Amino acid sequence: MAQSKRTALSYILMAVFLAILGTIGLSRWITINKSHGVTETIMLVLLLTLQVSTIIFLFAFMRVNKLQWRYVPWRLSDTHGIAFICLTVFLVGTFIYDLFRIIATTECLDVYRHFKELNEEKIIDLVLLIFKSLFYMPSQLLFLMWCNYGNIQNNPNIRKTSVFIFASGTNLFLWIYSFLFESKNIFPGKDYGYNISMLDPAIQKHANECLHEENAMQRTADNVEIYLYPVQMEFCILATSLLLHTWSHLKHSRMNMYAEMVDFPDDIGDGGPNDDVNRQHDLIGRNNGEDNEVNENNDVIGGNDANPQEGHHVNCYGLLWIVGILFMTLMFTFECLLYVQSFYNKAILIISVIKTLYDPVLAAVCAYILHKLTKSGQMKRYGNIDTECVIMLISSLGLGFDVAFTYISVLPTLIYDFNTFQESIQIISVLSLVRQTSTLIQVILQVYLIILLTSFYTGPVDNWLSECLGFILILNFGHWLADSVVEVKFPEASPVQEHYFGDENWLVIVHLIYTMAIYFRFHSVLMLSEHIRHTRHQHYGGYQPLNGDNVQDHEQLGNNNDQD
Repeated sequence: MAQSKRTALSYILMAVFLAILGTIGLSRWITINKSHGVTETIMLVLLLTLQVSTIIFLFAFMRVNKLQWRYVPWRLSDTHGIAFICLTVFLVGTFIYDLFRIIATTECLDVYRHFKELNEEKIIDLVLLIFKSLFYMPSQLLFLMWCNYGNIQNNPNIRKTSVFIFASGTNLFLWIYSFLFESKNIFPGKDYGYNISMLDPAIQKHANECLHEENAMQRTADNVEIYLYPVQMEFCILATSLLLHTWSHLKHSRMNMYAEMVDFPDDIGDGGPNDDVNRQHDLIGRNNGEDNEVNENNDVIGGNDANPQEGHHVNCYGLLWIVGILFMTLMFTFECLLYVQSFYNKAILIISVIKTLYDPVLAAVCAYILHKLTKSGQMKRYGNIDTECVIMLISSLGLGFDVAFTYISVLPTLIYDFNTFQESIQIISVLSLVRQTSTLIQVILQVYLIILLTSFYTGPVDNWLSECLGFILILNFGHWLADSVVEVKFPEASPVQEHYFGDENWLVIVHLIYTMAIYFRFHSVLMLSEHIRHTRHQHYGGYQPLNGDNVQDHEQLGNNNDQD
């Protein structure tokens, strides 16, 4: 009963945050051509309040569960180790970006103080920028490292787990707020005609530059935004993924404990028989039994250890990964050429051709792996679809909407207005239909593949299938990189859609779609990297993470066996 109440509370918190996010978007629509200061000031205060509350809740969670913390060594090669490095890089990038904005805002405070609403908004914005970069984001990074070091995600006695949902909701709030209020491309600010004639003539020029964001430091901040603005988005995405990943594991560790009827008394941290390090041997024994079943099974998907078949065990030495990196680099290079005005029109056409090949290749590799897995006959279901898969499934709808909007706009244009566009745009339109069709197929296959890998035991796989999974990961990383840095900045790169829906409407559609698409690609990269690491360690006899298991436990259990 208590477990169901905690789960219900978590879902209620999630629903509340979705309602808040919807309110933000609706308020931005309603007030776009009305009073600017009131709505944005309210949102700034709400965001600051949520961030302060999140830090307090994270600290309270650590204090309540400090006796459950047990140090577990980690490696940079682990998925979470790489994720923490990425979080640190994103944090540094966000700090640099916010530093330019802080300096630009500070230089204009002497002008803003003459306009009450604007001054209040800028003061709160300045406090938020400082608090976010110095306190909110670093506290999340330290909290996630604390959870990972202490093996918190595998401990069924952890309390107050709703804090993970609250922190995830705050990240999503910050993410959507940044898209709707901070991006220069979407919802451009209206010139409200501030009266600067009442100011001292000596500062009127400076005031005009500040109010129109045209002074030197603000222009520098705008130039930096092109490169560093997506970094804040990615920090929110990655931190949210890790928070929900930990919450999902906590939920499953409790379910597994109740299902196996393992009675774990409260840990008092005294190192005695009730301590986590000792009483987790029950779980380790169960997992070792599962591991032995894997080791006794010689049927490797893609081949057979006992009777290897010619052509199955391919020593490709990472060649497929190299091909994927080259393919991804080619696409991203031409995507970046959209920033070069003289090459813009040619770049759009070349990108359309490359992406028309990019997504079908990705779909074909997904289909190949699915064929091999289903043909093996070794799949055994060991759990329900977890929270991470549900989130990935929801975020994939963004690409589904993109496909739908493309069909809605391009098909009527090709039928009725085909001759009104230039030849290059006609080619781009036809290619976009082909590409979006393959994208839809690829997304469906990829979601199905990841759910299969997450919720089913598929048996050990050979090097070739592991290489194929890495190829999918690399191409998804390329999509994430292009969508974050380039695509969301150039909605006009889809001329037919922009013409059909209108400039402003298509701008809004692109930003709403890509918030979900970026999350889908990055989340897919994380989940695929976890499975690739799992299969490669399994193949080479290295450490294989299991439920309730960790490196420290393996070493301790091995020492105990040696003593016996």
